[in-house]
Amino acid sequence: MSQGKYEDAMNNHKLSLSLFQNTSDESGQAKAYLGMGNVHKPQGKYEDSTNNYQHALSLFQKTGDESGQANAYHGMGNVHKSQGNSRAKAYHGMGDVHLNKGKYEDAINNYQHALSLFQKTGDESGQANAYLGIGEVHKSQGKYEDAMNNYQHALSLFQKTGDESGQANAYLGIGKVHKSQGKYEDAMNNYQHALSLFQKTGDESGQADAYLGMGEVHSFQGKYEDAMNNFQHALSLFQKTGDESGQAKAMLAIALIHITCGNFQEAQECSRKSLHLEK
Repeated sequence: MSQGKYEDAMNNHKLSLSLFQNTSDESGQAKAYLGMGNVHKPQGKYEDSTNNYQHALSLFQKTGDESGQANAYHGMGNVHKSQGNSRAKAYHGMGDVHLNKGKYEDAINNYQHALSLFQKTGDESGQANAYLGIGEVHKSQGKYEDAMNNYQHALSLFQKTGDESGQANAYLGIGKVHKSQGKYEDAMNNYQHALSLFQKTGDESGQADAYLGMGEVHSFQGKYEDAMNNFQHALSLFQKTGDESGQAKAMLAIALIHITCGNFQEAQECSRKSLHLEK
């Protein structure tokens, strides 16, 4: 609903309230307060919304309208949930910022605050994203068992909510943990699951990350031709999305393959391009 429509709705409810007050119609007044609460809530005006629901509840109790009381309680419950989710999303956002800056303790604290609030409001999608963030922090710290536990919690919840993009990111994280532990077959299976889902959702950045991971696994296994193909796919997608950091990683990986295969001139050129992108 547009801001103008919210204002029109609020004006109508206020006019109704005034008329019902003039006629001492308490049932009508209660419904007007309920409507005003319903208008304030989606605008994020939680205090105003709660005040109106409480006025409505008091009048519904006075008139013995149990259905109205239920609607008022339901409205207040939704406000409480929305407030909790707003705070949780703010904590999650701060966690992302700290993670990107390498401030892992601050990141984990914010993700855990977010998780706790999402659990209180029953928001399973929010919980899944919080677990994913916690997993990312643990992976970055080399705490692979903790990372795996959180990624698996995230995956389970993303599957429950049908979030294929979330599932893809969880599989990608699990793949990275397996790769770091030298479990290359498990890593490849998870990267392939991630790639399939990223392709299904049209996430080209995610696809690039999955190809990069698959290339690294093939490289560790000595499958250099397969590794090169995957790195080239990753590079192409990173170029398409304008991700210069990703391009640099792919270029460097390609350079290392060339060095291993004795193609030193090609390796030097790729390394030069990688350094240029990282400036």
